[in-house]
Amino acid sequence: ITYIRSKSSNYLPFSSNSYTSLSKLQYTQIDTGVISNQSYASFGYTTLFGDFNNDGLSDLVISAPDYYNLGCSQGGRVFIIYGKKDQLPIPEHNINIIEQIANQTLISPDCDGDRFGTGLTSLDWNNDGYNDLVVSSPSHGYGYRGAIFIFAGSKDGLETKPFVRIDGVNEHDSIGFELHAAHLDNDTLLDLIITSPYAQPNGYDQPQQGAVWIFLSSHQISDRQITINNATFTIYGENAKSKFGYSLQIIPPSCISHKTSSPALLISSPMNQGKLYVYIIESQVRLLMTLESTQEHARFGQSFSIQQDKCLLAVGSPTELNDWYGVVDIIPLYSLFNQSKIHLKLHDIPILISIHGHKIFQRLGTNIQWTANGDLAISAPLGKEKILPLEFEKSEGYVYIVPSNRIPTQPDPNIYYIDKISSVTYAAHNRLNRFGTRMNILSSRFVSYLVISSPFTTLYDDVRLPGMLYFQELKL
Repeated sequence: ITYIRSKSSNYLPFSSNSYTSLSKLQYTQIDTGVISNQSYASFGYTTLFGDFNNDGLSDLVISAPDYYNLGCSQGGRVFIIYGKKDQLPIPEHNINIIEQIANQTLISPDCDGDRFGTGLTSLDWNNDGYNDLVVSSPSHGYGYRGAIFIFAGSKDGLETKPFVRIDGVNEHDSIGFELHAAHLDNDTLLDLIITSPYAQPNGYDQPQQGAVWIFLSSHQISDRQITINNATFTIYGENAKSKFGYSLQIIPPSCISHKTSSPALLISSPMNQGKLYVYIIESQVRLLMTLESTQEHARFGQSFSIQQDKCLLAVGSPTELNDWYGVVDIIPLYSLFNQSKIHLKLHDIPILISIHGHKIFQRLGTNIQWTANGDLAISAPLGKEKILPLEFEKSEGYVYIVPSNRIPTQPDPNIYYIDKISSVTYAAHNRLNRFGTRMNILSSRFVSYLVISSPFTTLYDDVRLPGMLYFQELKL
């Protein structure tokens, strides 16, 4: 294997030495970002807005799960930038180095190649009035059992050591691929949801079956060290190698109230053709329905997002079509939940619109996010015009914005290509960095960002592939 270093010793993503693509696609560069100064850190993997000191200002949390800590490779590190009055968390029109602007960093209490920071969420676990930060380490421990650490909030911010730890039990539980906080019972506290698409509850005979664990705050456990066996509910995947729990979202109550008054979860199992599951949280967990793609190897459900006001579900199938162009389908949830059958195929329901990738290997729909004003952000971290060797044409990453006024209100049988239906295309100046591999919407009372990761971006010649996070401010 030969690694090619950039020639410039003071390389920046927007420098004149950056590679200039030959693509004719018009795009908009994002000029605000944060980068790490450590090689192979996977900086920007997960992001979160929270308020951990109750000052009414949003604190920004960014993880780097492959960050090297002294004596511990892939240990992981979490960076916190505390909110300041009349000041945005990230300086505008500038590339910032996280090690220079972070107010606090957290690491695993007993580093073991944890990938600490893979998952993040915030809730008040100990009910003291301060939000706590929940951080996952899915590679922690023998056999990748994984661990979850909860750091207490206080008037001075987050404590440096966790006060609660949740451990995986079985080999390859790898708990904490994603973490979520949601109201799932009748109290006022948020409940904790932990996912792992790699869990194998029946051992190596059923690898990557996947699981979701739910800890209800009303069933609060006072112990400082517990396991996932203490979860209130456990939901296992249906089949081996299906990666159940890869993506998860709470269904807005207004979108399913005609079907049930109980909280509902939408959970994906994207391997092969891909499948979505709707579970209702009652006194027991109940399966309401499933929705499955009919296209082999489409990875339907790898990413999805629900638009709350119009109750629209956008689902990505990034490896659908020959040469992995990728497809995003937009489905009205009312139509989905009005079906009489429990187990549905995608062709059983009306689809408002199908949006196709326009580049080979583009993987359109790798990540999907609805913005507050109803626009749809879709990422495609790779893509080429033709099948050519890499020395002749490189793969480029883009994030496309499909405006709300171009999404039909009635099913449209036509196929729309992303370069025709999108109104804005975002890119890093050096686009050969898998721009759009991860994506999130961060919103507070004062600011909203579309946050896009670029894991192969490099800062200096002696810092390789640390990862960068781009911030595009959105209208509130």
